Amino acid sequence: MFATLTLCLLCALDPVRLTAIDRAVEQAIREGQAPGAVVVVVRDGKLAYRKAFGLRTKDEPMTLDTIFDLASLTKPIATATSLFKLVEKGKVQLEDAVRKWVPGFREGITVRHLLLHTSGLPSGGATKEFANGKEMMLRFLVGLSEKAEPDKKFVYSDLGFILLGHIVEQASGEGLDRFAAREIFTPLKMRDTGFRPDKSLIPRIAPTLGELRGIVHDSRARAMGGVAGHAGLFGSADDLVRFANALQSYALLKPETTKLFTTPVKVPLLKPLPDKADGLRTPGWDARTAYSANRGDYFAGFGHTGFTGTSLWIDPTCRTTVIVLTSRLQNPKGDVTALRRTVANLVARAIRTAPFPAGRDKPIDD
Repeated sequence: MFATLTLCLLCALDPVRLTAIDRAVEQAIREGQAPGAVVVVVRDGKLAYRKAFGLRTKDEPMTLDTIFDLASLTKPIATATSLFKLVEKGKVQLEDAVRKWVPGFREGITVRHLLLHTSGLPSGGATKEFANGKEMMLRFLVGLSEKAEPDKKFVYSDLGFILLGHIVEQASGEGLDRFAAREIFTPLKMRDTGFRPDKSLIPRIAPTLGELRGIVHDSRARAMGGVAGHAGLFGSADDLVRFANALQSYALLKPETTKLFTTPVKVPLLKPLPDKADGLRTPGWDARTAYSANRGDYFAGFGHTGFTGTSLWIDPTCRTTVIVLTSRLQNPKGDVTALRRTVANLVARAIRTAPFPAGRDKPIDD
């Protein structure tokens, strides 16, 4: 476990401004956006803020070691990272045609397209298509690919990452859960992170909709046995700190691979952003799209969110990581989109030197 000592002075963060996070989270809880939350801020690899709020269940307080259904954080942390591990091993190339790994898939769609959500595949499909065995699932996805046109538009697609999970399994010769555990979670000592959590961990897991506890919320991932490329991963805030620090220090991937994994490129948005800026994704991470409210108004870098109320944002230029984990689905109308943005902005305002690039190089005022 990490120490609870606040390290703001060492991390060049204003401790007074960081306390505004407390008020923002407590207000969101009072408004019913989530029953509880864990928020962690890391600066220069060191803890600057780490706090639990509210309730894990109606009868249990939220604790710092609570384990959450990470939902779509599965995509970058388990699936895309595993894919890039295989790239380093020379077993997969980003320009590989998907049909190399999925026979019959439409020509011209590559692994890179799947990572960037520019394959032309739709966002999802009926749960029944994923409950009849992998062969039927792949047949369904091959059929969808016939109408897909790559590079035309960015469409956030669970289906693309389900395929990437399959590609990891084909290239590694083992399940995504086992490969990710051996190559990522075990080396980084992410002891609370994995698919299909052990029963011994259930008391620390925050339930989701319908009191699901230790069982993935996403219905397609559940139909696939709890292990899928788009969802199914469980983990804690402390483990996400370990992951983010390892990624930025090149302890996870080689520098050249990390650059490939985390460098944003333009993607064609269906609708322009309010400020007319270009849409940006990395191969596996969000950077600037309609899905990146958790970056706030000041940070650059990359990150991701999860439907269950989870989020992670990393800005290497500012050497800052912001983690907000909630189980918003316990509240019927829970929505933490605004909270994520608010927390990111409060952290940005707490950076004393505010070394923001590209027009964001002045200190931030309230």
